[in-house]
Amino acid sequence: MRSIPLLLLAVLVAVLSGCPVNAVRTNGPQARTVQGGTRTQVAYFYNLTDNCQPEGVPQVTVTRAPANGTVTIGAGNDLPQYPSDNPRAVCNQAPVPTSQVYYESNGGFRGADSFAIQVQFSGTFTQTYTYELTVN
Repeated sequence: MRSIPLLLLAVLVAVLSGCPVNAVRTNGPQARTVQGGTRTQVAYFYNLTDNCQPEGVPQVTVTRAPANGTVTIGAGNDLPQYPSDNPRAVCNQAPVPTSQVYYESNGGFRGADSFAIQVQFSGTFTQTYTYELTVN
């Protein structure tokens, strides 16, 4: 019980002293269905300011490779997908620079596969994602 106030105090001291505090958020598993043997885009990531300007392209790192295929990361342009109740929903009108994530299964493989990635949106904000794939 006492560790929570101490943790909060440590974060407060770090912020006030100018030390960066890294925020890492882990998202729940993302389910995708892909065609076997075909390179398929399974996700893309962008980082925009309040006025829809790109604030750097997120850096994506594979932290756990799939057992039955390969994951590749590429650069591209995609439409943002902010929910309608998000102030940045107005940004959904034009493509922006993105980091794209592709999966391709090994030849002849059908079934379940998975992989994990880490996405660094800024110097201090990182999210982790796990993708659970059904390969048809």
